[in-house]
Amino acid sequence: MFTRPGFLACSLFLASTTVFAADNTASVLEPVIKNDTVELDMHSRDFEVGIVGGLLNVDDYRIDNSTGLGVGGKLGYHFNNHWFTEASLFNTKSFETGGDMTIADLVIGYKLHQDTYLSSNFRAKSSIYVIGGGGIIQFRESNFKTIVGGAGYRIMLSDNISARAELRGNLHKAFITDGWSLDPQATLGLGYYF
Repeated sequence: MFTRPGFLACSLFLASTTVFAADNTASVLEPVIKNDTVELDMHSRDFEVGIVGGLLNVDDYRIDNSTGLGVGGKLGYHFNNHWFTEASLFNTKSFETGGDMTIADLVIGYKLHQDTYLSSNFRAKSSIYVIGGGGIIQFRESNFKTIVGGAGYRIMLSDNISARAELRGNLHKAFITDGWSLDPQATLGLGYYF
């Protein structure tokens, strides 16, 4: 036969499991929050091809500093949401001397994502990024190795099209004198993801 303590223990056990089961069947109401903003996708693991135009200030023409207008192209690959690599080619002609210069470089970059609010109903994905790498400058039939560094801002205009503004510098051995030269470059461009 059951003893009083055993009977009480079994009764408490059954009562507690009944209360626990009753608590688990209660439904939870989730609030519905309406979001009227348009969210564009910042791609990752995608290729990007782009065109850029801008100014390049050449530090060592030895005829004072020289600034030139140039155009170029870029081909990039986005490994994930933060890391990407990019190859670029930029050709410029000096305003003062008329001399041509071609810059080819390969960089790796890191981007930080953010939202840019263009209006109360529209926001777009954007990123601030930094780049670093190396390249070659071709000037007066000679090639000069460069160290490349810079930063930029990219905004997605649609799911496949982006706009960017970028500043980068090319550090290289001076063209004529002994020493080093830094050529700053400022560009605006458009990119297409595929």
